[in-house]
Amino acid sequence: MVNKWSNIRQFLRLKGRCLVCGEAPQRAPGLCNSCNHDIRRIDHPCHQCGEPMHVNSSSHKCGRCQLSPPAFDHCIAPLHYSDPLRQLHLNFKFHQDLAAGNLLANLLCDSLCQRRELPQLLVPIPLHAERMRQRGFDQALEIAKVLARRLQIPLQTGLLVRNNSTQPQSGLSRTQRHKNLCNAFTLTQPMCEQHVALVDDIMTTGSTFDAAAQLFKKAGIETVEAWAVGRSVRDE
Repeated sequence: MVNKWSNIRQFLRLKGRCLVCGEAPQRAPGLCNSCNHDIRRIDHPCHQCGEPMHVNSSSHKCGRCQLSPPAFDHCIAPLHYSDPLRQLHLNFKFHQDLAAGNLLANLLCDSLCQRRELPQLLVPIPLHAERMRQRGFDQALEIAKVLARRLQIPLQTGLLVRNNSTQPQSGLSRTQRHKNLCNAFTLTQPMCEQHVALVDDIMTTGSTFDAAAQLFKKAGIETVEAWAVGRSVRDE
C-alpha cells in the first residue's frame, strides 16, 4: 500500500512544486531556489572517506585514512546530511516517497556527470530480505537505478547479499557499527570487473561500505568506490 505522504509528494512533483516546502521550483528540478540554496555541499572532502578536511590541508586524505584507511579507495558523498537534505531522505526512506528518492539520486548524479573515469559496474548496498519485506522497497537500489540510467553504467543486483538482519546502524558507536557488520555480506559469484562503485543512500561512519568493500577486495577487485547522496560528518 502506498503511503499517503508518497501520494502528497507525487502530487507536488506533478504540479511542479518544491518537494521540501511546497513552493514552485525555480532552479533545480523538485526544489525551489531557497531549498536548493540550503542544501549544503561538503567542501574539501577527504579523497578516501569523504569527510571534510581543513581548507589548508596539503594532503588529499584525512589523518584517519592515512593511519587506518577503509577498504574502499574513493568516496563520493557530496552533501551534508542536514536539512533540507535530511527531510528529503526521511520522506524517501520511511514514507516511500519515490519522488524524493529520484531527486536525491539526481543530486548525486550531478556530482558524477563530469567524471572522466567511471566504474564498470554499480552495486547497491542491499537490505536483508526481512527488512525489505517490512519497508517494501530498497532505497539504495532505487538510487542506483537512476545513476545507472543517467551515467549508462551496468547495474547488478543479487551480487552482494546481506546475510542477516543487522541492527539499524543509527545510534550505534563506530566500534559497535563495525561489530554489527561482521560477516554481514556475501558475494554470490566471481567477477571480471576491476572497477566497481557501491551505492547507498546516506553514509554515516562508512562502516557498511567498508564491510562490503572488504569482500570485493578479497575477490580481487582493484578499485572499489563508495557512492552516497550525502554523509553525516563528525562535527555535527
